[in-house]
Amino acid sequence: MLDEIAYQPTPQRPRRLGLAVGLLMLFAYAGFLVLTFFLTDGFLLRLLREHYVFFVGLPIAALISFVIVSTFETTRGDIQFELGGLKFKGASGPIVMWVLVYVALIASVSLVWPLH
Repeated sequence: MLDEIAYQPTPQRPRRLGLAVGLLMLFAYAGFLVLTFFLTDGFLLRLLREHYVFFVGLPIAALISFVIVSTFETTRGDIQFELGGLKFKGASGPIVMWVLVYVALIASVSLVWPLH
């Protein structure tokens, strides 16, 4: 009888855990950026100002991509799609979707932000 009522993990738990980890990373990175505003001079501040897109734009784009893909998975179910004759389902669906969203965000940043 106990075997029948054995614990069955729900598919929502890994998604919620992933979303929680992503949000924790976002808040930790935001804390790092807030701390850099208190610097008045130094190598770190100069590096951050000269390469702002690298230190701020790329990580934020990665986190936004993660949140978008996690939201799609949570609200609409597993991500499955075909691209150029290739079928993506299971673990590959969210990974490929994250890469596509990330590349789209980076392309849009590079179009509107002049990089030198």
